[in-house]
Amino acid sequence: MILFSIIVPVYNSEKYLEVCIESIINQTYEEFELILVNDGSTDESPYICDKYNSSDDRIRVIHKKNGGVSSARNVGIDESKGQYLIFVDSDDYIEKNLLKEMNIALNKYEIESIVHTINLQKNNYKKDQKKSENRYIIHNDEIASYMPEFIKKRYINSPCNKLYSKSLIEKNNIRFNEKISIGEDALFNYYYFENLKEYIVIDEVLYYYRDNNSSLTNTYDSRKIDILMIGYMKWLNQTLTFLNVRAQQTIVG
Repeated sequence: MILFSIIVPVYNSEKYLEVCIESIINQTYEEFELILVNDGSTDESPYICDKYNSSDDRIRVIHKKNGGVSSARNVGIDESKGQYLIFVDSDDYIEKNLLKEMNIALNKYEIESIVHTINLQKNNYKKDQKKSENRYIIHNDEIASYMPEFIKKRYINSPCNKLYSKSLIEKNNIRFNEKISIGEDALFNYYYFENLKEYIVIDEVLYYYRDNNSSLTNTYDSRKIDILMIGYMKWLNQTLTFLNVRAQQTIVG
């Protein structure tokens, strides 16, 4: 049984794709599957995908018509065989010990998800961050109260700094919304964490995100703010409910 499925949506990313793939296939933990979903690329990306596929039996390549990053990720979810899913964007790259750290945490704690730190790389400048061994569990009744900090650190915005349980995703029929192009990652995470019992945060840089000026992440759109606020208000209501229950328990006690 495969433990990790790494899903990489690929679209016209020939400039960075090889660096991305190399960072994955050179992991110190070697047992995984890599699913490259070519979303109708018109550059050399399909050739690069097939080249690596022919030389590494851990790699599967899926060529499809262009449907957007959410569509590509959903195809990866459907085709994955691993117990846990990891998403990597094709212009980013990961630390060589990412899977090793995930495996250590899974063996140490009975958890369904892991969140780790993203290192923002802007204009090819790699900002070093001090590594830490500080790891802690956030239980289900604490998730709502932790949400403001979760948003502040941008943990909710991206699927690329998290480990997801495939069974939890399938049980709750969670997928990326292919009808929207703004805030779909945050919505996916809201639905996932809503059904999560607990997760662990690893305060260590394991993922490197390239801050491209053309990225939707850096483009202002009022719809994105609306979506984030809807999710935030939902979590805020859960926080108030949680605090009210605690207060009632204190009074009764």
